[in-house]
Amino acid sequence: MPLLNDMPLERTNQIFRHPIHQDGVGTLMRLITALRQCRSAKDYPDVRPALTQLRRNGLWIALAGNQTAKAGSLLRKLDLPVDAIATSAEWGVAKPDPAFFRRVIELSGVAPNELLYVGDHRDNDVVAGHAAGLWTALIRRGPWGHLWADDPTVLANADWVINSLNELPNLIART
Repeated sequence: MPLLNDMPLERTNQIFRHPIHQDGVGTLMRLITALRQCRSAKDYPDVRPALTQLRRNGLWIALAGNQTAKAGSLLRKLDLPVDAIATSAEWGVAKPDPAFFRRVIELSGVAPNELLYVGDHRDNDVVAGHAAGLWTALIRRGPWGHLWADDPTVLANADWVINSLNELPNLIART
């Protein structure tokens, strides 16, 4: 099978069923490269130890994101060391809507500048969280996290770009 960047745009458009303009091929190629760098959720051994350490440090921890109610239920069954789990479906509002971040702030019971929001999406997590007054970190995880890790908008809005959740306890201790 020929490489995507070697295919005529007409063939690429047939494969993806949506027109891709020449200037979009570079972005698509970066996304495909990022997808190849992704791991499945089971390959994230840092999640439980990092959350456990953050809780030991006395921090309030919540998972809140654009997910279905079923995903929220499944996350709760994992018995993760967190204080709260909330999904956009349960709240009826999704990122990057400012109302989502107002719900996060309300759930936490603290001022926005006392919260750190970690995510892999430039617009939904970093830019929107920053606009809500939260500290933000982009994690190089998943296709978006890899694609946007060095993006100027991320660098202008994220307080940190991290490779692992295990970096958080030390970063937070220094703030």
